Amino acid sequence: MKRGLFVFPAVAVALWLSTISAAAAEWCSNDPAIHFVNASGRLQTVYLTTYGEGVEHANAVSAVAYTYITQYGDHGRKTHLKLKVFVPDDSRHHFHVRWVVSTGPGGTGKILGRHDGDSGQSNSFAADVSS
Repeated sequence: MKRGLFVFPAVAVALWLSTISAAAAEWCSNDPAIHFVNASGRLQTVYLTTYGEGVEHANAVSAVAYTYITQYGDHGRKTHLKLKVFVPDDSRHHFHVRWVVSTGPGGTGKILGRHDGDSGQSNSFAADVSS
């Protein structure tokens, strides 16, 4: 009986700790499509998935603003996509933000570029896209 009294509190503490660590790992995301003309002259789409650390930042993440320019290279076989991205702070101030440029929505498909930064700051990074 004494062993059973110890096991129950230990299991309860383990479950509580796993809940805390799972909540700490939650992210919210936004996923706009970027359409551009690639180096070979064809329309191409990639996705800029923006992740904010903590679901409480979902409104700020959904307000992501971005600009991009394209540069061509490798004799029409590569398109260099240069991005400037911005996620505003929210009432909780700065939070960690991660961007992924990929060929599929939600960071799926081929990953073309990634960047980590903070909200409230302009962040720049690049992705190379094969034509």
